[in-house]
Amino acid sequence: MKHILAILMLWIGNVILAFPEPHSPEKGTDYFFDRLMKNRMNSEGKSSLLWPEIRKKEIPSLVLPERFIHILRVMNTNIDGNAKVPYALTAIKGVGRRFSHAVCRKADISIHKRAGELTAEETDKLINVMTNPKQYKIPDWFLNRRRDIKDGTTTQVLSTILDSKLREDLERLKKIRAHRGLRHYWGQV
Repeated sequence: MKHILAILMLWIGNVILAFPEPHSPEKGTDYFFDRLMKNRMNSEGKSSLLWPEIRKKEIPSLVLPERFIHILRVMNTNIDGNAKVPYALTAIKGVGRRFSHAVCRKADISIHKRAGELTAEETDKLINVMTNPKQYKIPDWFLNRRRDIKDGTTTQVLSTILDSKLREDLERLKKIRAHRGLRHYWGQV
């Protein structure tokens, strides 16, 4: 019975949030959050057991910041400003979700922040961490170009450099007449 009551109360709370009162400027921007938290507190001011804790950072902002950029240009790639930073960085060739989360942690940028909210300094720091991951103690096994065939270094190749490295690898495979290179040469891959 308690579970059914809890689900019903949660549903009613969501309906109240879905159809809020009209917003008035004198109530402030945090009016809906304050109202939600007031509804979820018991008489002693503590969170009741029926309602989970909600952190303010999990509720998306309804108002865009003044300096919001909808499309960022980073490393010859257009990045969606509405996406959160780690997922927006995956638009760059050579950057996956795991690497982008590691880069955000090393650059001290919140993973809950939108890409359009980044300042120029934060963007420069992200680019610096992505291009020089070893300086920020990202381990070698995390990088995508280990023990390069030409110079033997371990690096993270990104953007257009990734395309050129892949092309060089395929040309080398064709030159030494490896099976994979021959398949590319014949156009069967």
